[in-house]
Amino acid sequence: MPPKPKRLPPPTLHHLKHSRQLLEDFMYQYLPQLSSLGAISRINVFCWFSGKWGLTPDAKGGLPFMVLEALRQQRQHLLSNKSTIKPLGLSLFGSADDSLLPKALPLLQELNNQSHTARISHQLAGWKEILKELQLQLQRQPATERNLLLLDPLDLPISSLRELLQLLPKRLDVLLLMPAPAVALSGGYVPKKEPAEAMAALSATLSPLLTAPAEEQTEEKTLPLLFQELKQGLAGSTGRFVMHYSAAAPEHTVCLYGLSHDALMMEKMLQARQKLKKISEKNVQPGNQLGLFGGGSTADAETDPAAAEINICVERILSAEEELDNQALYTLLLQHELLPQEGIQGLQYLIEAGKLDVLNEKKKKQKSAGTLPISHTAYKLPAPSCYFRLKANS
Repeated sequence: MPPKPKRLPPPTLHHLKHSRQLLEDFMYQYLPQLSSLGAISRINVFCWFSGKWGLTPDAKGGLPFMVLEALRQQRQHLLSNKSTIKPLGLSLFGSADDSLLPKALPLLQELNNQSHTARISHQLAGWKEILKELQLQLQRQPATERNLLLLDPLDLPISSLRELLQLLPKRLDVLLLMPAPAVALSGGYVPKKEPAEAMAALSATLSPLLTAPAEEQTEEKTLPLLFQELKQGLAGSTGRFVMHYSAAAPEHTVCLYGLSHDALMMEKMLQARQKLKKISEKNVQPGNQLGLFGGGSTADAETDPAAAEINICVERILSAEEELDNQALYTLLLQHELLPQEGIQGLQYLIEAGKLDVLNEKKKKQKSAGTLPISHTAYKLPAPSCYFRLKANS
């Protein structure tokens, strides 16, 4: 008898596996970044996942369980280090017709009762009602609380997602999952072998989020390029800093976007992404949560293999303006997904190459550049402390 054909799991489980891995790995880097900030008194995590795409069919596993475990491990890590414990809140949102999330809630509550990790709440409603609830919660909060929304948009029309992101409170940071195959399926695309046709369908589905209506696609259109265009569209439509990250194949078909109005929070997201990239480069097993938490936040002294690309990007940013002060440059670096230390690296390269003049606060040329004030602390000062000017014909 011929062998039985291999049964492939449904597309929802493919999406869940890759989305969970990407979000889990990022969360285990980002939560310690938040906890390290002394000004934050409480961390509130809001999970807005479609039950169909975010939970296993038996409602005993999936994204909400992963988030609760990430919060539990973060709390245990702080306890083991005798660090200050920040109260945690976990709010679960789903559509009114979601049948899986209510099934998952008793087990989630049971797991939470065993560890006393977070205060859990939930709500099933339409997206506009959930948005109102979010706005009310944030209005009642002290300014020292930090809020993070984890959003899987698959049960929202893409046009509604654009409106939702524009209406979200500024104090709410967002981690947005964008799983390309699942988005295409939710948009009615039937998988076929032709890559160009798949890209065209995906671009058309995502067109409300792009900076301009999606044009007819060619075979040269790639998923990384579309993810980059989507990043630009999100930044333009929401007015937020935007970071994007996609892991190695096969998870590269899922992209994670971080959105924030707060420059420091975007810096923390970029630091988490940088640590995750270094771990991936060193072939450390993803998901080794205790190992990820155990490492400190010290900078890697090894030469960055992308140093040349960083230098080119910094020079391109400076060349767009006749002159830039240190505060404006800090903002532009974050918009280009560069950390302050990466920007300083690029500036030092340009100074050593004789391409850049550094001016003091009175716009007088400095004999020595000294310590370059590219940081959130310098950004928050009442006035710029230095200026940068590319030399003519450099």
